[in-house]
Amino acid sequence: TNNDFLYVCKEILNYIPLEDEKTMIDAQAFLGRTAANYLRQLQLYSKDDNLKLKKQVREICSQSKKDVIRTQTMTIKNKIGFFLTLYFPVLMRLLDKKRFEK
Repeated sequence: TNNDFLYVCKEILNYIPLEDEKTMIDAQAFLGRTAANYLRQLQLYSKDDNLKLKKQVREICSQSKKDVIRTQTMTIKNKIGFFLTLYFPVLMRLLDKKRFEK
């Protein structure tokens, strides 16, 4: 399901006119946020440690960094979560485990 969602997000980018910069930034940031959420799920629930998939999803996040910073559709909290997931995955996994224990 997550792979399909990422695919749809990428396809939507193909339909946004290049001159519509704000919409392109927002859509790319949404793709990055979606990828970061998927990466968090992989880190929290993945039993087989699929490194290739994690690397692919992390690359999507990396390509979206500038747009995540520039978009006004994400809250500061979501932006911080995005960057913590990208640069401090162990910390995010610990926070997620603590959050979902309840």
